[in-house]
Amino acid sequence: CPEYVPKGGQRGVTHLALENPTLEAGRRAFDLGPFACHRVPEGAEPMRLDRWLLKNVCSNWDARQKLIASKQVWVMSSNATAEQHRSSVQIPRFRPECQGKTQVKSQDFIYFPKTMSPVPKRRLPSLKSSSSATAPDWLLRRVVYKDTDFLAIDKPMGWTVNPGKHVGDQHLQRLLPSLQFGMEEPPKFVHRLSTEITGVLLLARHKAAAAYAKDMITQRAFWQRDFWALVCGRTPKSGSVSMPLSQERHGTRNVAKPLREDDGGLPAFTEYSSVRFSALCGGLTLLSMNPYSGRHDQTRAHCAFGLRAPIVGDPVYYELSNRLSEETDFKVRYHSADARQERKELLGPMPRLHLHSRQLMIKTFAG
Repeated sequence: CPEYVPKGGQRGVTHLALENPTLEAGRRAFDLGPFACHRVPEGAEPMRLDRWLLKNVCSNWDARQKLIASKQVWVMSSNATAEQHRSSVQIPRFRPECQGKTQVKSQDFIYFPKTMSPVPKRRLPSLKSSSSATAPDWLLRRVVYKDTDFLAIDKPMGWTVNPGKHVGDQHLQRLLPSLQFGMEEPPKFVHRLSTEITGVLLLARHKAAAAYAKDMITQRAFWQRDFWALVCGRTPKSGSVSMPLSQERHGTRNVAKPLREDDGGLPAFTEYSSVRFSALCGGLTLLSMNPYSGRHDQTRAHCAFGLRAPIVGDPVYYELSNRLSEETDFKVRYHSADARQERKELLGPMPRLHLHSRQLMIKTFAG
């Protein structure tokens, strides 16, 4: 096993055996990125997480608090699946809530940053680093379309479009120079997909194409987008949702909420059709959705509030839709405790967001 030596330690050098619990037979190796993982030896005495960090990883007490509060350190139980381990590495909200008093028990998995200093600071990836000069093979294989003006890639789950706090190196902007393909400048994003959403992401290969796309999008004449969403409940075979939306602060993020246009809501229109239905878990429907307006979280909000069928793996809008169901006496089976328990057994306690950008049809310079 590889060994980890903490930096800045003042209590002597401690070696930790590292493991990768995400590995599965027959699947490609999964990179833990900026994190390392240690499995507590069998028979070890239970210990508080903050004291374990102070003993093995970080010599600074304040730094320990910051690591736990920012979810850069977390503990997974010994019975967690490989899929749950991968999700916790990729998406912070899938990491268990930990505190300094959290007990670290025998055979638990502890995740912590590979690079450690006495006081952790925000890590800003450099676009001039050698890793930015060459795209990894997986990114080049994900180029699904390329012409003289635009290119499209199949965005993987867990990668953000732009750099941000706690993102580290897992954002696509630092890899744009490797997608130039002989052009004088890196391509530019025409739109964004959030971290959890997968699928087609469009880029403009030069400034003229970016300006053209921006103007045509403003005129609602540039593209037609098709998303696939797995939602809770049963929906009509086809139809549309016309529901004005506004943004509202919910916890640490902005969410889309229904609001009349007279009160400041922005018009939002989405067409949908049902692809397939299953009676499991109170009903699961695979929808094909075409959002025309492009509002913030429009597809997710229209599923939750317009169809009363929130997307599987969307805890924010599922909670808001569930609350709306209780307040308005709009009782549906997928909100019942039995349906929730059945979904948990079928999909796991923390399923990924089941929303995929399936297809883009664009209007190029040639029409």
